[in-house]
Amino acid sequence: MGGRRLFFAALGFCAAASASAADECPLRAPEPLLRPGAYAAQTLSRQDGNEMQETAQLRPGLRIAIRQSSCVDAVTTSLTLQLPRDRRHERTDDEWIDLARAEIGKLRTAAPPGRLSGVGEFLGKAHGLAPRRGERAICRDGTAPASGECSWDSLGGYIFSVRRMRDTTVVSVTEYISA
Repeated sequence: MGGRRLFFAALGFCAAASASAADECPLRAPEPLLRPGAYAAQTLSRQDGNEMQETAQLRPGLRIAIRQSSCVDAVTTSLTLQLPRDRRHERTDDEWIDLARAEIGKLRTAAPPGRLSGVGEFLGKAHGLAPRRGERAICRDGTAPASGECSWDSLGGYIFSVRRMRDTTVVSVTEYISA
């Protein structure tokens, strides 16, 4: 009889733990951003915790990775362009902003119209933002991020960055929305 009690106690503990793990991310899981089959070498993988990653070859020499997550109080979308580094012509941050805006603006998406309009608007303003620790950032309400992050009251924000590595340049644009 003691064995049964232990079993039911353990079963109750496991059920409670499972329920609390499921409640950790009450927001709906993100939907794919890219239209299925729109690009060569297109992949989609879902991870635990309402995270998803899509990758695709936009054109020769240009890849994109899109990471989305939605959990508790925020929805985040990161769009990362990856290109071979051309040491003969090092682009300026302004040139990378223009490239990101153009490429993201013409993505073939499955998302509702306007899904990335905030990202496009941010990139249009990013030229005028002073870089801070290699990033250009602004909050969704138009304020500057205090101590590097936007407050809950600012409704989230946008971040643009460029990382120049040995053979690759990585251009990232992140949108995060307070839910």
